[in-house]
Amino acid sequence: MKVELIESVDEFIAATKLFRAVDPLRTNVIGSVSLAVSEGDRSYDDYRWWVVRDDDSQVVGIAMRTSPFNMNIAPMAKDAARALGAASSLRRRRPGVSFQDIVDALIEDTSRRRARVQARRVSATSRPPL
Repeated sequence: MKVELIESVDEFIAATKLFRAVDPLRTNVIGSVSLAVSEGDRSYDDYRWWVVRDDDSQVVGIAMRTSPFNMNIAPMAKDAARALGAASSLRRRRPGVSFQDIVDALIEDTSRRRARVQARRVSATSRPPL
């Protein structure tokens, strides 16, 4: 894995276009913010744009940090996330980070409870056969 800290927001947008297109919903914040910065609609104290590439130079992960806000990470494989963590010097400062596995766990638990409630409703309204 190779992690690049990209200085130019326009270069970041171009490098991540295909990656963001594969999962536009979960990369929406990164895409929207980077486009707003590029177009001059948003300004922040500091910018950080990261791209994680595999051995074939394909983009396998992206992240950004627009200070004073927390780091925003797109869904990526664990090895890509580890490489990003090592390269982004998170050890010096621990920003708040959104992790997809936490969101997935929340959704999974919510779905499970919803399924149990529906199962209870069905069993409560079901009548035994005559």
